[in-house]
Amino acid sequence: MKITKSESAGETFLTLASPSGVTLVLTPFGAGIRDVYFKGSPMTLSPLKDEDYLRDRVFFYGKTIGPIAGRIDQGKFPGLEKEFALPVNPETGVTLHSESLDYAFVRFDFSIKEGHGGTIVLFTATIPSCPEYPSTTEVKVSYYISETEPIFALSYTATPSRLAPLHLTNHVYWNLGGRDDAKDARLEILADRVVAYDERLLPKEKVSVENSPLDLRQGKKVEEVASFFDATPLGGIDHGFYVNERSLAHPTYFLTLGEVTLSIATTAKAFQVYSYNFPVDGSLFHSGVQNIKRIAVTSEPVLDSTTMKEDFLFSPSHPFHTETLFRFSSKKE
Repeated sequence: MKITKSESAGETFLTLASPSGVTLVLTPFGAGIRDVYFKGSPMTLSPLKDEDYLRDRVFFYGKTIGPIAGRIDQGKFPGLEKEFALPVNPETGVTLHSESLDYAFVRFDFSIKEGHGGTIVLFTATIPSCPEYPSTTEVKVSYYISETEPIFALSYTATPSRLAPLHLTNHVYWNLGGRDDAKDARLEILADRVVAYDERLLPKEKVSVENSPLDLRQGKKVEEVASFFDATPLGGIDHGFYVNERSLAHPTYFLTLGEVTLSIATTAKAFQVYSYNFPVDGSLFHSGVQNIKRIAVTSEPVLDSTTMKEDFLFSPSHPFHTETLFRFSSKKE
């Protein structure tokens, strides 16, 4: 494994290049993924400038999101309404990704070690309590990259000092090969149910994907699915798909574009799939200025956002933990 360290925009970046063909660029700032490469080609749609990546508060581009990822009505949680009240967007009455408390802007400590045929980068941080979130939280974000297989794994562990709501994830925008977008990619998700949302885009209930544009069990083009929702408040795909298999041994998410297929397996209950399918005027990405409609898709491991009381509460004896495995393959192999 070739490991290099660099500094840019006041932050540290770690590059791990595996003989397997997978290269990860990570940063302790937000314990995040900066870029992913496979056989020298960029797999992610990520800002060209490090400064844009680090400071972005809309898309996050691979930085860790927490303590609560997702949309929460009034920033409150069943049973803990009087104690936990995350900052709220005054225009919507909704907390999105913990607002100003987000872990995406925390500097983590890090260590690098060898293990199980590969290399592990461990990011750790102790997040102090505050009036809006009265729990100190020990956070561990671990990345594993194999020496011999084209895979990497991501695990999140968060241990609160008291009963507290937790849900960590990230947004990595896949476009598989440095293309301008992934509209022609084939997306397959082995999930029978998907989340339905109310008018404020808050999760409401799980519904069957049967006879729905979101039935991706046989695979569909990303553009076909995303365009169906262009005229809705969602503005494209932004749905939680409840996977049929919760195991690292059974991939449930497949994205194929050109010669490359990305398969993902997770211990989380679902994937939140979000299509970045609108222009950001003046934003520079690896492929240049994005001044027309582009598409890349995220795959965020998530909990059951329709059963907040049962799924979002953790404690010192019951820490939050998810693991996700990413594997690349090529038709040329």
